[in-house]
Amino acid sequence: MEYLLTTSSLTKQYGKQLAVNHVDMHIKKGDIYGLIGRNGAGKTTILKMISGLAKPTQGSYSFYSDNESLSQCRIGTLIEAPGVYQNFSAKENIKLKCIAAGIKDKNEVNRLIELVGLQNAGSKKVKKFSLVMKQRLGIALALVGNPELMILDEPINGLDPQGIVEIRSIIEKLNKENGITFIISSHILEELSKIATRYGIIEKGTMIKELSVDELSNEGSERIVLMTDNNPKAIEILTQMNISKFKAVDEKEIHIFERFQDTGDITMELALNGVKTIQIYLNNDDLENYYLKLTGGNKNV
Repeated sequence: MEYLLTTSSLTKQYGKQLAVNHVDMHIKKGDIYGLIGRNGAGKTTILKMISGLAKPTQGSYSFYSDNESLSQCRIGTLIEAPGVYQNFSAKENIKLKCIAAGIKDKNEVNRLIELVGLQNAGSKKVKKFSLVMKQRLGIALALVGNPELMILDEPINGLDPQGIVEIRSIIEKLNKENGITFIISSHILEELSKIATRYGIIEKGTMIKELSVDELSNEGSERIVLMTDNNPKAIEILTQMNISKFKAVDEKEIHIFERFQDTGDITMELALNGVKTIQIYLNNDDLENYYLKLTGGNKNV
């Protein structure tokens, strides 16, 4: 399994406040890794430590290429508001960043402008940009130096629906066409679920769970949850009923991924064969509901 970045017991403490508590993260090369958590959960602090903008109190992080450890990795960051010169144009801002990075290719500025879709901005000063244009510029600045990893902190926060679609499109394009790995923090879970390939769920500075899209699908897709007093016998009966899409979760619980309208028939057939149904219900969690369930439910929102 080829990781680009892992963290080991990554911890940050400010005085007596433990902002990040022994976090282990595993980001695969090519991931769009969604870092999920409410405001104050520790997402930004984690991203700052990985970016080298904050020093861990304890723990470490490591970069890899072809499974070999690297001393460093090319990282682009957009954490909080992009640092720009308000009276300069987008091109002027990017040109200054290129100069600071020692990039002499004269075509680089135009390449980045086109990558993020700011070619029509012309000589307009940044202070006159819309919020989505500023986010585009922030991403362009983060792309200076051809990073392998992009770290974006709440990149769609405050954007209107059209702006969200535009930024999402840029991220998908950079990931698929340029092979850039992303870590994106967000609390807008519906939008994050449209592009993320893996998730890390943070609560009160602690990593609650990491899971892939497929694992989330197994956890959160529509299913019948069945609990009986005799699961081995129940599995035999389900098979006899030509139900094949199911998974035995443990000794008492089975998840069934088909025949959602047939719960009555299932319980009847089980009863006829001497198997007691303890509980049966239809579950259809999405990412938001799954997150709420892991972190304590709606009472904590």
